[in-house]
Amino acid sequence: MRFIIFSLLSLLLLGCKAEKSPHDEFFEAGDNRFTYSGRTITSGEGKELIASAASVKAKVYG
Repeated sequence: MRFIIFSLLSLLLLGCKAEKSPHDEFFEAGDNRFTYSGRTITSGEGKELIASAASVKAKVYG
C-alpha cells in the first residue's frame, strides 16, 4: 500500500513543472500594434488623445 501511494506521489511531483514567468515588453506609441480612433496629435512624448471620443485599441495576451 505504501509503495502505491509513494509511486502516485512521485508521478504527481514529476508531472509538475514550473512555467516561465512572462517578461514585460515596452512598445512605442507609434507601434503598429496600437489602433487609434478619433482625434489624436503626435507630440514629443508620443500620441495624445485630444477629444472625448478618442480611443486606443491594443490586443493583449497573457
